[in-house]
Amino acid sequence: IGNRMIISKLIIETTASIRLSFLIHNQPSKVIRERCDECFKIINNALEKCPDSFQLHYNLAYIYAILGNKDECYKSLQKSLQLKPNDSRLILFMMRLLRSRKQPRAALAFYAKAKKLINIPKNQNEFNCSYLTSHSNSKDPKDKNSFLLEDEINYRNISSRNGNGNQDARKLVEIEEIFATYESNLNPEAKELTDKAKLKYKNDDNMTSLLIRIELMMNSGKEATELFRNWIGRNNEEDIINNPA
Repeated sequence: IGNRMIISKLIIETTASIRLSFLIHNQPSKVIRERCDECFKIINNALEKCPDSFQLHYNLAYIYAILGNKDECYKSLQKSLQLKPNDSRLILFMMRLLRSRKQPRAALAFYAKAKKLINIPKNQNEFNCSYLTSHSNSKDPKDKNSFLLEDEINYRNISSRNGNGNQDARKLVEIEEIFATYESNLNPEAKELTDKAKLKYKNDDNMTSLLIRIELMMNSGKEATELFRNWIGRNNEEDIINNPA
């Protein structure tokens, strides 16, 4: 009976996720908003049968994010994290959500606890998101409908194509930490994190492009230019090696 229940749950969760993907994958925010009622129906019907599916709560949070409903997005994302606290995709999403609410220090506090669980499949239930509850009702009256999280949309679309969702998210979480550190006016710490990341990901084009963006954000034009030149030089060398005359 236990195996049947697991299989049944997996079928319900997978079917809902596939149906949702057909509706929203690679679609602009406007189209997703037009299809939101159908999206909610698919997810809520599946949640009635599988209320403990972290993936369904994650999908629900994503739809709320597109609609600009930060409070409901937070609730769904918190529930998803309680069910699977070591999933780096969820950690990445929560950090972006908190930063979008102009709460970079809350994002850092969350990451300080959450990063201990990344890549640790055991003891998943030890993590409790309740300490974030104090942030869940904060509102910015000037920011009613601007929560589109383009970075989250792009990440979700790309990672679903290449199948590296969690692997990509683990890297991007480090970028979010740098952003949140800088936004918290902890400039020396942000600089230290950036320098470490530049060494760690010196051969990673995607990470290098993000680190150039960070250097520019921190008004480090000289460092950004140097990083860009090294990046271009490395790619030129690879082109010569791969395409000899």
